[in-house]
Order: sequence, then structure tokens, then C-alpha cells
Amino acid sequence: METTQNEYNNEPVHYCKHCLYLGNPKEVDLAGTNVEYCPYCGSTDFEDSHISEWESKFEAKYKQGKFLNLKKTWRTIMEDLNKK
Repeated sequence: METTQNEYNNEPVHYCKHCLYLGNPKEVDLAGTNVEYCPYCGSTDFEDSHISEWESKFEAKYKQGKFLNLKKTWRTIMEDLNKK
């Protein structure tokens, strides 16, 4: 079965609420419970929402424009943020 772009874009994205990292979170076992954490900022706060909501938050936070049109890598953006 083929998925159209519109169907794919309606799937919620899972991201770090603090730095908005979209990649896969890391996991650590704490007392028998797996806890997700962000590999960039260490936050354990994650959220699921529509990609357009995430993109609006990304643009407001980083003032870099659309994520798909970035001139910097995610790592560079995060390093710049950590310098402030």
C-alpha cells in the first residue's frame, strides 16, 4: 500500500519540548524503567504534535526560517544555542 505525502504529513511527530530535536531519543534504564532523554539537551520532556505545529515552534525559537531550508546543521544550531 502506498502512502501519499498528505497522509504521511498527518502522522504526529515526537520531539523534545526543550530544544525541539526531532531525532530518536536515547533511552536509559532507571530502576527497571526506560526513560527517554534528548541526546542534544538532556531533557526528558517530549511531545507529539502535527509537523506544522512543530515547525511553527522551531521558527519562533531559532529564528532560522523553515527547517527544510536551514543553512546550518542541527548540531551547529544547538552549539550556538549552548554558547549563549
